[in-house]
Amino acid sequence: MTSIVPLSIRLMCVTGILAGLAACSPPVSGQLENVYYDYATNVANGRGHDAAKNVTDTTINHYEHIRDLALHSADLSELSLFDEICVYYLRGRFDAVALSKFTGRDVMNTLVKANLIGEDKFETFTLRDIRYTKTEARAELFKSGETTQLEMWFEKQDGKWKVSPQRFRDARGDVLERRIVQFQGDRNNVMSELLKARGFENGLTQNLRQPLQKTSS
Repeated sequence: MTSIVPLSIRLMCVTGILAGLAACSPPVSGQLENVYYDYATNVANGRGHDAAKNVTDTTINHYEHIRDLALHSADLSELSLFDEICVYYLRGRFDAVALSKFTGRDVMNTLVKANLIGEDKFETFTLRDIRYTKTEARAELFKSGETTQLEMWFEKQDGKWKVSPQRFRDARGDVLERRIVQFQGDRNNVMSELLKARGFENGLTQNLRQPLQKTSS
């Protein structure tokens, strides 16, 4: 004969199970720290495809856009300084046929290996002043206990937190732009030197300013 478990006991069991599941799940701040560390460690070690697993779809779309600009556009005025350098780097490393086959993840992997994404010792940065809603989060980035003037943002995607580095990229470029103005430098010279540091002997040339695929007149 099948025994009937009273409803009150069944509800207590369900409540206990749910409480146990909640206890096993780390708090939001811990989840954000974990996803940031995975992302930053992969970036720091040149594993761009692995780093791409930790970013939003919007981020992958951004690198597809960078690819398309490298292929087709002479006007890069919409870009931050570092994104502009990324376009020049792709033009100098690949021809149109090869680059057109790249996915956004392939582009991100290439730029990670060129040290054009993230900061030096990126994995040692820590998150401070973490704030979040159900779908979005942000945190200040600290290095060796000191502020970096940079933030990292996150978005909830398919139930998981993902890094959303657009604001980080923009702020990183803004910091460098301010330093150029402060020390009365030249923006083009700075980009040229950054390209030289990545193997471009002549730095920023006129050829790099032209899209890989020329439009027919």
